[in-house]
Amino acid sequence: YLSLLLVSLISAVSAVVYALFMASRLSLPIEKMVLHTQHLSHGDYTHTIDQHVHIREIDQLIDAVNHLSHSLSSSESQKKQLIQDVSHELKTPLTSLRLQIEALKEGLIENNPQQLTRFINEIDFINHLVDDLNLLSNYDSNVLNLNVVTCSIRTIIDQAIQQTQSLQSSQYIKIKVKGDDFSVNVDRNRLTQVCVNLIKNATIYSDKNRELIIYLDSHNHSLQIIDQGYGIAKEDLPFIFDRFYRVEKSRARIHGGSGIGLSITKALCDAHQIKINVESELGKGSTFTLYFHNFFITSS
Repeated sequence: YLSLLLVSLISAVSAVVYALFMASRLSLPIEKMVLHTQHLSHGDYTHTIDQHVHIREIDQLIDAVNHLSHSLSSSESQKKQLIQDVSHELKTPLTSLRLQIEALKEGLIENNPQQLTRFINEIDFINHLVDDLNLLSNYDSNVLNLNVVTCSIRTIIDQAIQQTQSLQSSQYIKIKVKGDDFSVNVDRNRLTQVCVNLIKNATIYSDKNRELIIYLDSHNHSLQIIDQGYGIAKEDLPFIFDRFYRVEKSRARIHGGSGIGLSITKALCDAHQIKINVESELGKGSTFTLYFHNFFITSS
């Protein structure tokens, strides 16, 4: 009887010790998670939980909290960078406009139509930037409305070529359209904007007297814009759709670019479920390809 009582007592003590050990093992990371979430609620995303207990559910919760912290930190950094970039983009034309107006007021420069045209160009640049940012904001907020209609790709390309005619002329760029036409169900104005952005980008980043080929592939339902420009460095390719990413930014600014044309292009493609791909090699040029989702293809 005594031996049975002793075994029972040892078992009970062992159970209590094990329970206390497990409670301590579980409570420490949970306490850390509580503290960590308090940091997150106050906007501090620098902390992480580096302790795992090798219990699947608890470890998954720890990983989820760490991932949330990293995501919030990344989002906050992007927001701060965006504010800095927008401030910089607005400050440059506003400063230029102010200096020119002050010089005009003091009689340092002549009041003539050419000078007024420069003022208008600076104002147009600011308006264009604000419109672009508003479009991206609507996309981020999932309130970008698409007016989907059936239209041919060739019609959209022709319209985009017409809208960029003056830029092509200034660069002496020749555009050739090849391949077979096909129809899609898209927002015509938005897709035209995509093509305008890509044609502008190809023209700006090319030397004069170059050729630009637009190829329509009715079999694979794709559209390619192939330039003979400067190309994009391999290390820059993953970031070219990022907002305000700088690849020869000064060149884009000279031609009135807002710095977010490719970001808008990517956003509009995503809204249409159109896959966009870019291949490029320095000194040889770039190829942007749009792959249309089957849902948007209309049979002839």
